[in-house]
Amino acid sequence: MVGPFFYINSWKLNFRGFLYLAEPNENAEKQLQFLTSRVGHAQIFDKRFPNTTIEYFDFPRGRVVFDSEEVRHIIYIDNCIREKADKVAEIFDAKHYIVEKDEHYVCKNCMDDKIWE
Repeated sequence: MVGPFFYINSWKLNFRGFLYLAEPNENAEKQLQFLTSRVGHAQIFDKRFPNTTIEYFDFPRGRVVFDSEEVRHIIYIDNCIREKADKVAEIFDAKHYIVEKDEHYVCKNCMDDKIWE
């Protein structure tokens, strides 16, 4: 399975845990040798929290894609939740996977940390 995910711990949203869309590989979009979901983070966040002024990019997030040439998943994940990669793999039924960083998946807190590096 492939798709976007968040790890949210927010009393303002009354939510703690993973918010995700796990899409079967058969339904995924193909980009070169990669299978990925057409659904973006904003779509799943706005659907779950339609009346909030809080932005989706405030929260740690990532995306799971499948590399059909290497026959493994790639978990792109915000550095501050990297230790949750095994749980993400479990959610997305990823048996063989690698964990990578990507500049698209940097939450507000990690972005602030980068400014001071």
